[in-house]
Amino acid sequence: MAEFKFLTIQNQKTPLTFLFAFQIAREHYVGARICLQQSPIGIVRSGCLLAQQCVEMFVKAILHLDHKSADIHYLPKLLERGKAKTAYFDKLLTDQKLRYFIENLTLVNARMRFGEGGFTVEQQELTQILDEVAFNLNKTYLDMIKSKHAPLYVPDALKETFLRGNKYFTEAAISNDTLAAIPLP
Repeated sequence: MAEFKFLTIQNQKTPLTFLFAFQIAREHYVGARICLQQSPIGIVRSGCLLAQQCVEMFVKAILHLDHKSADIHYLPKLLERGKAKTAYFDKLLTDQKLRYFIENLTLVNARMRFGEGGFTVEQQELTQILDEVAFNLNKTYLDMIKSKHAPLYVPDALKETFLRGNKYFTEAAISNDTLAAIPLP
């Protein structure tokens, strides 16, 4: 049998899982924002799936720092695991608008992914809420590791679209240098 090397997934977890989860969350955020901004109707399913993965990976990255992550995908349960130490987790569960966002993101993975459920999306409003949540989860993680600044990696070709209407991440908060985006204490 031929040995293919184009994609190889390893089974073991790495001690740097928290860092990888954080970087993946940020990549998913950039991807979700770009997908949801495409006109006229965006790349909605992909944007919503990436938004769900973004939030899940930010939450897991934060939970990994306290060794409380779990191999589950249900966002409210993940948030419950860390709400005692992470005030923003509690806000995501108690603020009416943010709780609605979290509950519907959870349904994206369960029902929207394979087209089982119908959906409507207000792209601009969804993008604004995603910006708010990604910004606060990103800040929470960076504060926990005592990192002052780690810009998001956004390739130059996506920069204008990424920044359009973004009230949370400015040009100073992004970089096209992948190494600059690694958070260090």
